[in-house]
Amino acid sequence: MTLNDDERQLLALFAQQPAPVDAFSLYRTLNLPPAGLSDGEGDPRHKAWTERQLELTKASLTLWQRALVRVAVPADGEHADQMEITAEGRTLLSADH
Repeated sequence: MTLNDDERQLLALFAQQPAPVDAFSLYRTLNLPPAGLSDGEGDPRHKAWTERQLELTKASLTLWQRALVRVAVPADGEHADQMEITAEGRTLLSADH
């Protein structure tokens, strides 16, 4: 089972967390919004940043579908799912290096 770059980076970030974490916070680690980014969809930087966020979301979903991360604390309407790496994820990550 191989990982693409986004999956590998996200899985490594999950492995570094001391407790379950909202996956969206990891996306911000990998894809900080550019300084002065406007909310306007007319800003091409906004479009590029949003597309990158969606790519990271897809990678995160793939990790979950492959049981490399799991929901440790389900969303409660106020907070998103809190995710953590699984034993399988740790094994794959260590074998991938």
